[in-house]
Amino acid sequence: MRSPHSTPSTWDRLEALESSERACPLALLFRQVLQPIGLDAFGELLQIFQGLMRDGSRLLAHLKGELRSNGTDGLPAQVTASAGMDALVHAIEAFIARVATPLARGLALEAARHIGRSLEVVCCESGNTAARDDMAIGSHLAGMAFANSSCCAVHALALPLGGRFHIPHGVITGCFAGEMMRHNSPACAEDFAALTAALGWGAVDGAAFAGRLDAVADATGLRAQLRRFVVPGDAIATMARDAVAIRRLIDPNPREVTEADATRIYRAVLEAA
Repeated sequence: MRSPHSTPSTWDRLEALESSERACPLALLFRQVLQPIGLDAFGELLQIFQGLMRDGSRLLAHLKGELRSNGTDGLPAQVTASAGMDALVHAIEAFIARVATPLARGLALEAARHIGRSLEVVCCESGNTAARDDMAIGSHLAGMAFANSSCCAVHALALPLGGRFHIPHGVITGCFAGEMMRHNSPACAEDFAALTAALGWGAVDGAAFAGRLDAVADATGLRAQLRRFVVPGDAIATMARDAVAIRRLIDPNPREVTEADATRIYRAVLEAA
């Protein structure tokens, strides 16, 4: 029997983590498990992974519950659509980025599977907890994906526009995704094929992939939200210059985006809205 003063094992810490009622799972995992144990406990980490393999369904259910309990139930459709579409763009850009790692690409595809089958559902059926579970997991995986890759030019164009005109971030990324993917299409044929399969959209070419993103932006009400904001035409040149200067997002994009490209994309989306 262990002394009451002995240090809990890593497995004990994980069990305590699972029983916590309200917390961000990854933050707790870092604080309670990874941070305190030190390198000499690496063997116990292997036991954790073995346990995850044996009992993954229980932990996945816990993760779903924790993410959903953080407040997504009952959110207005506009907020759900904005956050959900931004998660989809995170997955897409993480997958197609020049700097994407194999880990990021796998996470992005799994995120796309969850989001593709649930985004439009949860925007129409706010009380559909199964769809909210899917979106919680998909958003979580998409965040892990771009943490191991990068966001790209959709986010570069979103920053000046959102910063100057106070437009919700997900409204911008959701509405700009289709036009930017038209631009990226010559460099992304195989990647788009993999993404459309994961999303459950069937076998489509680059143009159809971009069109499907536009359709989702329309169906979830993001385009209608964008129409509420007035963006003067004379602001576009400055925003285009500022966007392409954000090299941390422009450089990983699979196809070069020039100032002229950014200007064209801004005009195409804002005029269509």
